[in-house]
Amino acid sequence: MSHIPRPRSTPFMTCTGQHPYTIQPITEENSRSHIVKSHIPRCAMVTVTFKLGRLIHTINLKKHFSENELESLIVHSVCSRQEKWQHKTGEQHLRQSLDQINGRLDYMTLILKNILLYVHQTSVQARAAIEDHSADKPQLSLPLRSQTHYLLMEKRLHSPKYFNDLVSKLTRIRGRDANEVVQQSLVYLMNNELATKISWSGANGKLPIYNARLLDVIRQAVLAHRYTHPINVNTVDLLVKRWFHNLQNRHEHIPCQPPGIKK
Repeated sequence: MSHIPRPRSTPFMTCTGQHPYTIQPITEENSRSHIVKSHIPRCAMVTVTFKLGRLIHTINLKKHFSENELESLIVHSVCSRQEKWQHKTGEQHLRQSLDQINGRLDYMTLILKNILLYVHQTSVQARAAIEDHSADKPQLSLPLRSQTHYLLMEKRLHSPKYFNDLVSKLTRIRGRDANEVVQQSLVYLMNNELATKISWSGANGKLPIYNARLLDVIRQAVLAHRYTHPINVNTVDLLVKRWFHNLQNRHEHIPCQPPGIKK
């Protein structure tokens, strides 16, 4: 009996009684379209392409597959490649992410190091300033009482802030005229014992005041007052000279807190 080929479009019953799935010959073109419809990433197509030859050859040899056999053959081949590609891609992405994190950690570590160094330097300077201030504060309390206090005052008056603060205090001294304001200012700045060791020019081993920063404070404070008759720096200097010259009358102006200063 001669073999009569069965039409490809006619289904047949298998020994198990299952309805078969009739397959048309598979070419590389329709196989590629099927894979594309399987939502494989485009970059994975290169990886899958080399499998097409073997897959096409196997399917063409076995013309008839059940639906389950066909799906298992195609899906298994494609998914295994897809999973490997996804695993490789995920590993590369993870490595890149870790490299970025390490770079950011290095940058943040450098910033933190600089911050800690700045905080340390600032705290050291602050402690030094506090210690210096606490050491100077009792020594520079007014009125000044010794030559050491006077020299420390001169040193501190090189600070613009301290200089301006002292000028502001002296401008609050009240007086009927410039002479009275100068006298009250000098009494506020130094006691009688220290005043006896100071003179205008510094003759006879005394401390000079003609070139002192303290004199500049007195000048600015007195000139800041408004008088009926305006005065100048020479007038202030003359009044300071007279105050030190009249040392024998100094006992009348000894109070440490002149009554003319506003609270």
